[in-house]
Amino acid sequence: MAVALESNDVVIAMKASHMVRRPGGRTLQPTAQMIAVLEDKAKFTAYMAANGFGDYCPRAYAGRQEAVFPCVLKRTDLSASLGVAIAQSARNLDELLQTRMFRGHPYLLQALVQGNVE
Repeated sequence: MAVALESNDVVIAMKASHMVRRPGGRTLQPTAQMIAVLEDKAKFTAYMAANGFGDYCPRAYAGRQEAVFPCVLKRTDLSASLGVAIAQSARNLDELLQTRMFRGHPYLLQALVQGNVE
């Protein structure tokens, strides 16, 4: 069912992919450059650090040699907890990177933050 937007309606996109396909009318719309940052976990992590918010994010490791295990392995291009795994060791990381989920895809390694709530 299509609903026409009224002149006072404001559309607030909930996902980066929705921002690109927004309907006409007033929107709270980030730039294309910011959408690219929001769609990539590695770019978002770098953006947060560059703008003084790095302390609010888990530490991102520059590469596997820097990683402290266990650590979190994340595909940079997925959301909603898809493409996220805990690598228990360097060997386990190698195994995970060879799975269908991660093989050939960009990824990010982050410190594992323990807690009761995700």
